[in-house]
Amino acid sequence: RNPYATHACIADDLPAHDGEHITVPASLENGMGAQLLRHQNQFTRLGHLEWLQHTRMDYLTTTPQWFEAVLNDARLHHIELPEIRQLLTYGATAPSTLRTKARKQLGASVRHRYTCLECGPLAFQCPRSDDFYHVAVANVLLEVVDAAGQPCPAADDASTAQTGRVLVTALHQYATPMLRHDIGDRAALLNHCPGCGLDLPTLCRLLQNV
Repeated sequence: RNPYATHACIADDLPAHDGEHITVPASLENGMGAQLLRHQNQFTRLGHLEWLQHTRMDYLTTTPQWFEAVLNDARLHHIELPEIRQLLTYGATAPSTLRTKARKQLGASVRHRYTCLECGPLAFQCPRSDDFYHVAVANVLLEVVDAAGQPCPAADDASTAQTGRVLVTALHQYATPMLRHDIGDRAALLNHCPGCGLDLPTLCRLLQNV
């Protein structure tokens, strides 16, 4: 991913703004390209579609279910959208239907980021697979436990991995520690990523908000 490319974000937790979006200029010091930040609830879905039509960006960050509804509206109203490189999603699990629509309507691959509000990144989708997520080991400790609360052993093969509840321990929250917090998600844990071979704890069969 090119960090100096234009990156847009449509989200409901951004500050309210005048005009069509907030522009954050590119910064060589921070290693970031221009950012275009747009509040989701200030505009209708058709309003967002009009903005997407004339705004050039390389990457777009948003939530998967909401943006799939936007793409459905585009198809319903025969609105063609310019291509982008990647759609970066967070929040609930990105469904396979969104991945298909993003490819057809935007020419974009979907890269999902597994996050939680309390401590941020938990895992990042493998760049070579839609099925595996590399645990953000510098930020959290993730455990998968069974119905009795006992840890499920990390497996070497996805076919033998046991699915259980995900527990989160944040590594950088000192004022309000988060220890083995059950965030209501389910997954299976692997010792490495079968998608790319990375030797890092990896989640598969991830189901969020269940």
